[in-house]
Amino acid sequence: MGKRVGYIRAKKYQELLNFEGVALPDKLYVDLVAPNGFTDLKQYEKMMGQLRSGDTLVISSLGNICNSLYEVCEFVKSLRKKGVELEILNKTYDEESFTSKEGLEILEKAMKFNDKLVEEERFRKSKRTGRPSSGYPEGFYEAFLKYKAGEKTVREIAEELRIQQHTFYNYVKIFD
Repeated sequence: MGKRVGYIRAKKYQELLNFEGVALPDKLYVDLVAPNGFTDLKQYEKMMGQLRSGDTLVISSLGNICNSLYEVCEFVKSLRKKGVELEILNKTYDEESFTSKEGLEILEKAMKFNDKLVEEERFRKSKRTGRPSSGYPEGFYEAFLKYKAGEKTVREIAEELRIQQHTFYNYVKIFD
């Protein structure tokens, strides 16, 4: 049977005592948080290195360990990989819904989707050379259809849209 391991980042001694009294760990790891909010995480790293399959890790909250959903995901995955159970004492949200196997899969997919959105936004906002595009000119779609059908020449379409012929070709290359 595994050990009951407790971990807390504590700012005050009373926090530590309260946690220890509720968690009842066989082994306790404590990272003290300085008044400026800094902690070196040495005990956290030591604890993560000593956790074994069958152990139960008791924490006060995920917010005490992780600062983002990415960290939550990585933390929970590392515990699962080691075969360690997680017990959260102060559940402020429905943490178990995304620390379960199914919840973790959904969380990972949501994060990948978010990463893709952020990357697309970053690309959209990236500095491009040349004059910024104002989008397709009004009437482009109809003109494009006429061009594809062979009803009008590029010269006629460019004159109608009040753009250069090479600009129309560029739009066609992008759109087609």
